[in-house]
Amino acid sequence: MWPTMLATASERFPRGGALLMGLMGTAGTLSIQFVLPLMGKVYDTEKVEAAGGAAAFGALQAGPELERVLGLAAQASFWYVAVLPAILLVVFGAIWLYDRRRGGFRPEQLRPTG
Repeated sequence: MWPTMLATASERFPRGGALLMGLMGTAGTLSIQFVLPLMGKVYDTEKVEAAGGAAAFGALQAGPELERVLGLAAQASFWYVAVLPAILLVVFGAIWLYDRRRGGFRPEQLRPTG
């Protein structure tokens, strides 16, 4: 959805120019700052739960059982962030429907200044 977000911002607010694109990039980078630690927390919680407790997880040796536990934890952490693209799909779908009801998107023509 990142290219769609940039395209929507640049078409709707053409006067924003490079500053707007930079702010959009900064917002994307900041989202990583908040999302990755949450994914790590979910991962850590789920791996202990999948193993049957902290002591059971600590006793796991390298092998198929440890890989299974870590795989389950990875799946759980990604399920938490899978909702984000679904939300964006709804938001961009609503924008598309709004534009379509108004007769389609009409780009703004910028006049030269000076």
